[in-house]
Amino acid sequence: MKDAPFYPVDGFEVVEKKVIDPYEAEEPREGPQAPTASCSLRVGVVLWAIGALLVTALMVQHCGMSWRRWKNDFGLRTLLPIDHPRMMGGRRGQDRAGPVLVDPLDDLSQVTVARGVRPAQQQGCLVCFFNDTGRVERASGSEDSFLVYRAIPGLFEFSVVAHTFRPVAVEDSPSVQFFTTSDSTLQSWTMITPSYSSLGSRMSWEKGLYTGAPPPTAQFIKIVLSGPVEDPWSPQLGQVTLLGLAEEPDEEAEAEGPRPDDEGIAM
Repeated sequence: MKDAPFYPVDGFEVVEKKVIDPYEAEEPREGPQAPTASCSLRVGVVLWAIGALLVTALMVQHCGMSWRRWKNDFGLRTLLPIDHPRMMGGRRGQDRAGPVLVDPLDDLSQVTVARGVRPAQQQGCLVCFFNDTGRVERASGSEDSFLVYRAIPGLFEFSVVAHTFRPVAVEDSPSVQFFTTSDSTLQSWTMITPSYSSLGSRMSWEKGLYTGAPPPTAQFIKIVLSGPVEDPWSPQLGQVTLLGLAEEPDEEAEAEGPRPDDEGIAM
């Protein structure tokens, strides 16, 4: 059937007439679209990340490491050599977290030997010391100032917080030195060089952290304070921390199991 003739009328615009073919492809419409390749890629990345976290969790538990220890060993703590006993993790299924000594230096009660030191006298500018009220400084007029700590069992790391007044001449710069010994008479000492990191500064006072690893045979740690005799108030110590590892049990003895007493064995 042909279309009826169309005659234009004055005052109206002629619009082209379009015939819709039902078999022609429909033009895309606005609205929700089917998932694209980029969307599928994002979903795949999320699933891969979740799977990686699950695998990591299984590996940590399989190796016998607690989440607390995993955070300490591989998180924000100081980096240790890969062959360090804390990095090796001990035997499977055992967390070798050992004893810890934390001395806030509110007094000298936890110090084994103290000479030429005293509680810090300057308490007026606590903001300079990050509000640390317990500190130790050199005694007035003393040229030999040090603290000695007895090593805790399994000692593998120590850290010391120090406050140092920096605007002084380089040759007169105060310092903190560290020594260890295996001699119970405290006569022979070996100097060790720890790492140092600044924790910030206020009013020309710098707060720093010394971290070191003493030898396994160390029985005592000596912390020596030095500086101009006329300025005993710098450096000052704010805290001393000693970290130890628990003794690793004998695997062979555990494998054999408990042995019954000879008296209890029926002959």
